[in-house]
Amino acid sequence: MGKKKRKQFFFDEDTPHGLIKRVMLKKYLQAYIAKTQAYNAKTQDELFNLKTVYIDAFAGEGRYGSNWPTEIEKYGSPLIALMVVLELYYNRDMKKQGGKNKDEPEVTNTFGTEVLEDQETGYSEAAEILGYVSQEKSDIEQGGIWGWTTSQVEAEEELATKLETRSQRRDILNKSANITLQLIEKDTAKYMKLAENVELLIMKFLERHYPEYEYGFSQEEKSTLFDINTGYFSVRVEVYNQAFADTSAPQMLRDPSVRSLTFLDPFGFKDTPMAHVQQFAPGPGNEILINFMSSFVNRFVSKSHEHVLQLYGIPLEVAKYYGIDQSDGEENEDKLVEFVKRVIHFSQPQKECEFSNNINKCARNYEAFLKKKINCKYSSLFELKDKQNTTLFHMVHVTNHVRGIEAMKESMNRCSQKEGEMVMSDYDVFCKGQNLNFVNMDDNEKVAEMIYSQFRGKERVPISDINDYVLLDTNYVFRKRPLNILQRSGKITTAVDNLKRPQKSKGRFPDRDIETKQELTWYISFADEEFRSESVDGPDVKKQKLVKDVKEKKEKKERKKGNKKGRRSSTRADEREETSMSEKSKGHRKRRGSKNVNNKKAKKRKKLSHVELGDNHVNVNNNGASSSLVGELAKDANGHIFVPPTHEQTNERQEEKENSVRKLRQCTLTETLQIVKGEKETYTEKSSKQQDKKKRKRKLSPSYGTLDRFLKS
Repeated sequence: MGKKKRKQFFFDEDTPHGLIKRVMLKKYLQAYIAKTQAYNAKTQDELFNLKTVYIDAFAGEGRYGSNWPTEIEKYGSPLIALMVVLELYYNRDMKKQGGKNKDEPEVTNTFGTEVLEDQETGYSEAAEILGYVSQEKSDIEQGGIWGWTTSQVEAEEELATKLETRSQRRDILNKSANITLQLIEKDTAKYMKLAENVELLIMKFLERHYPEYEYGFSQEEKSTLFDINTGYFSVRVEVYNQAFADTSAPQMLRDPSVRSLTFLDPFGFKDTPMAHVQQFAPGPGNEILINFMSSFVNRFVSKSHEHVLQLYGIPLEVAKYYGIDQSDGEENEDKLVEFVKRVIHFSQPQKECEFSNNINKCARNYEAFLKKKINCKYSSLFELKDKQNTTLFHMVHVTNHVRGIEAMKESMNRCSQKEGEMVMSDYDVFCKGQNLNFVNMDDNEKVAEMIYSQFRGKERVPISDINDYVLLDTNYVFRKRPLNILQRSGKITTAVDNLKRPQKSKGRFPDRDIETKQELTWYISFADEEFRSESVDGPDVKKQKLVKDVKEKKEKKERKKGNKKGRRSSTRADEREETSMSEKSKGHRKRRGSKNVNNKKAKKRKKLSHVELGDNHVNVNNNGASSSLVGELAKDANGHIFVPPTHEQTNERQEEKENSVRKLRQCTLTETLQIVKGEKETYTEKSSKQQDKKKRKRKLSPSYGTLDRFLKS
């Protein structure tokens, strides 16, 4: 198979990694263009007054086959960009009108049937038709804006018939557009098909949604121009037939009011030298997204070391500085090859474990070179692998705006098929049967642990610092759920906003105040102790908290109760118990006879009759006689003779004790204290004056309920 046939087969055959690349581009463009062209929905005025430029340096035909599918991801990169722009303006127009146009025909997919979007998931059929995507989880959107029946003829014939029946063309306006798309294609045949597909897409879109609108058209030998400057639309599309190396960067990129994104998707690495790529990012408002063919660079570095030097932007003078001159012979050429390999495979010893192979080192070093040459602050990297699970290429993105890296990180995170990594492999799809999931796969527990290990023991940390750490130093996207986990587990001690107010509800960090709509900045303090890792929503933790709360409530209720009320209820309960116990004991004696006594009294008599005599314990009978030493009296530890009491004496003593306790319970607190101190001799004698005073107080003092009612009235 020849070289051209291999290339054509590569572009015609769709693959999972190709789908991932297009999904990533679409999701980023949706966020990028909407942000740069933001407007006020009430006044319909633009917020920033910016111009947006999108440059596709290796555009291709823009469409695969003769289908017009409903899914944006099934088109090529140039038509994806155009569809995102037209969809943005269409949605704004529909919001202004308050709904869809009732005169629009029903949208049909490639098979001519009605398209119904899944309201619960919002998934589309693009990846399901390809057989790569899970039907349960996907983020590829399906809309009613796109999708037409499959054309039975080529794009050229279809365009000719449409122009014969009804032409919506007009001359190009000199008016500048808010959004400019520059599509560059080197191959002449592909350039012609690209121009036809762009015009067909514009015609089909306007026929369905805006039949009264016209579009501008102008064609020259090596360029074709289109524009839509009617109503909400302000779009200009420029298609050029030339190589990227021969294309000079537009002068408008130097304008501070212009934001640009240059997408480079070459086949190989020789067509994207660093010196030329730099021209498309002259200022801080310019971004670059490049498909870096890292496997090709690592594979052909020995044969094409000159192109590798140009790719990384390393001049030959640097090699000569190290004593290597290419013109001296084969020995110095070998030295130059070794020098290039050393540069692209360089890694610090402490970071050697981060790279699985030399291909990843090539990509990481290119990212660093590109970031430094263009003078960008932020960059991101995404790895794509083939069927053999070997690295094929990397997607490299550089930008100067934190919102740009946030949007790209979000799109890469959703395209990643491994939690915590920016990677996707065709091997998992074809060999393991894994379905592609376009959802966020971040583990919030892991993110929470990383945040706590980074900020442990620190106080008043702004939430923006936490966001920057997760966004720039990890493979995760910042969410507030990990902060919720940390606070509920006790690892976040306090959280205060910029108005020095605490949280209204635990675990929530709102961006704006609900009442005043003022922006809030949260300052978070982290604990400096090791905590037991418990599940936040676990049933054991909730159960323990509920038990504690119930106990505390009971204790508070008991404290609130008055002392008098508590004493009265206790005395009444004790009297009832005594009467019941006495009745039971009488009945027990009648049934069992006089010989059987209560077990408690028997135990007390045993304790009284148990005497310690030296090392020997002697049990004494009720008559006073010892079971071991008959005729001898037992002595206690002090040598005194112990005479055990008789049965009648013990009963009398017990009755006296019970009577004294009953009388004490009938007395007040002051009287009991006087009796204990010996100040009062009798229990029952009370002065009539004191009793009269108490009765008067009870009559005069109202209850708590009546007092509350009196105060309220």
